Amino acid sequence: MQPERTAATQRRGTEFAELTNQGKLRRVRRLALAALDHYDLAVSRMTVVSYHLNVLYRVETTDGERYALRISHPTWRDDVELRSELAWLAALARETDIGAHQPLSNRDGELVTTIAVESVPEARRAVLFSWAAGVQLAKWLTNANVEAMGVLSARLHEHAATFTPPDGFTTRRLDCLFPRDEEVVLFTPRFAHLFSPEQRKVFEQAIERAQTELDRLYRSPDPPRVIHGDLHHENVLVDHGRLQPVDFEDIINAYPIQDIALTFYDFRYFTDPARHGYAALCATFQRGYTSRLPWPQEYPGQLDILHLARRIWVANWVLQHEDAQHHAPFVERETERFQGFMQLEADVGPMR
Repeated sequence: MQPERTAATQRRGTEFAELTNQGKLRRVRRLALAALDHYDLAVSRMTVVSYHLNVLYRVETTDGERYALRISHPTWRDDVELRSELAWLAALARETDIGAHQPLSNRDGELVTTIAVESVPEARRAVLFSWAAGVQLAKWLTNANVEAMGVLSARLHEHAATFTPPDGFTTRRLDCLFPRDEEVVLFTPRFAHLFSPEQRKVFEQAIERAQTELDRLYRSPDPPRVIHGDLHHENVLVDHGRLQPVDFEDIINAYPIQDIALTFYDFRYFTDPARHGYAALCATFQRGYTSRLPWPQEYPGQLDILHLARRIWVANWVLQHEDAQHHAPFVERETERFQGFMQLEADVGPMR
């Protein structure tokens, strides 16, 4: 439950918003230390690992143990999605040796600790996890590691197929282009000037094409299952040859091919093509995946169409969050990219 938004709280919120990132981190650190008071830990050191909306700390104790403490921003995911993430992680820890972060209970037996401090305007949710050691797979994209990543993806899908979600588990599905109730700003009056009639037509055709595929996919008699939803090469750690997945915040109910499409999307757009060819990365990943499970792509070009769906989401995000000076060149570039995707229709035939 959020604290009442009194005038004093609103003033603190304004003051907090005006701080530099370092200033905000100093305040949130107080909140993190207050959260750790709810665990039986003798903390010797706490270090920031990452800070975007959420803050992730490495916590070291006097007996040499390490943990990960995540402080969630109030706007990031709701309680249902947070507790669903923790339920799947707990099941993975109980039932597999995949090595994903295990959520740890506080003294009251709760996985989520809600904390408020005077210097931070909103209460925030803290979760303590076991520590996952290693370096990002992105730094070690060897054939062996990428193939092992395919095996890891298949193992997560295997577990999801047998996982019985507890009561209250999220029902959110990846069955539309904007599955998390995002504000959709494409073509709104604020941004309409960016699109010529021809560009808008290309975007509208791309949106229709991508949503048609999602509608077809979700007519399957097989129900969707929980997926990681963000299993890219920076969310997998390599430790002495062993791969461990991290960052399960984007879990959602979907199909394995959608999870793979998101992995391949990052191969496609966030690796150096001079060092790592996209086709080679995908083939190596597929070799690992099919060593455990059949490849779930239903027809040639399906992954490309799912990438088209992701690009539409990205376009909407860019207009909201990136500088206005980049908007017009971005729309022009994406129009060309969408036209390339649309050419798949002629190359692979009508969608099933």
